Amino acid sequence: RFMAACRGTDLRLYLSLWAHPIWYARWNLDEELTANRAVIDRMATRYSSHPNFAGWYIPHEIYVVWDRQARYIIDLYAGLSSMCKQRTPDKQVVLSPFFILDREKHLGDFRFTEPAEYEAIWYDLLRQTKIDIVAVQDSGEHLSFYTMDDRRPFLAAMKRACTKAGK
Repeated sequence: RFMAACRGTDLRLYLSLWAHPIWYARWNLDEELTANRAVIDRMATRYSSHPNFAGWYIPHEIYVVWDRQARYIIDLYAGLSSMCKQRTPDKQVVLSPFFILDREKHLGDFRFTEPAEYEAIWYDLLRQTKIDIVAVQDSGEHLSFYTMDDRRPFLAAMKRACTKAGK
């Protein structure tokens, strides 16, 4: 119904892939890829020729990951973006990562990364995928005392990573 309601408008729609509700705790690559293969096939069959369908959204939102989880995320993003491009090569693939400014660990014991490391991690990840658009979130916190000046180094780091990776 929503797709039909958008017909004739300038709205560009990015349909979300599937993510297990606790995908970030399960780290089950086969499950995520297998389920999404079916999702992509079904939605592409229904909507690939719809004039408002612009592409796909990968809902597995992250900050940064290291070690085994880094390899998992690269394989997940590469697999999902490749499946989308194989099925609909003319459509874009979007991802919306975040960053954490919480050096003081108000929100929990999350590993902090400086902007230079954030840039390097994202460049490495993006160059190995078929993601087209990175719609970076302003930050991963809901703490009102962070300013735009606090956020700018991370936004600039992501921009540099995207530029170098051709995204």
